[in-house]
Amino acid sequence: MAESFDLRNMAETHLARLHVDSGQTVALAIQAGAADVTVIETLTRNDQVALTIRPGSVIPAVSSALGRAILAFQPAEKRAAALAAPAPGLAGEAPRDVATVERMLSTVRERWYEVAVNERLPGVAALAAPVFDDRGQPVAAVSVIG
Repeated sequence: MAESFDLRNMAETHLARLHVDSGQTVALAIQAGAADVTVIETLTRNDQVALTIRPGSVIPAVSSALGRAILAFQPAEKRAAALAAPAPGLAGEAPRDVATVERMLSTVRERWYEVAVNERLPGVAALAAPVFDDRGQPVAAVSVIG
């Protein structure tokens, strides 16, 4: 977990700038196990209805822009493990079958970002991009949510 603290510190200025420039909630998440992501930082608007995403939130990777932005760039065996895990509590328009998620991950690899609309909550959209380490490995994702 020390790595997530260092990542939060390194990302702090960039997250704050993205938050101010977009006027929306921003989140930073890391992979947690084979099939989930954990939110490690959020900056929310004071005048916005609180979104239920905050540090410590654990989200199935296949059902979020944050998760798919990381998962898309994982090695094939890690993607397969995540797709094999059950994703309980899927709501809204979250993808529910492996073929759909695989197509989505392929699109993420092509365009380097993911979009989710009405997947976790009706009326909420997210745009997420992966964060890579110095070896080119996906270590996190950052998202604008509104």
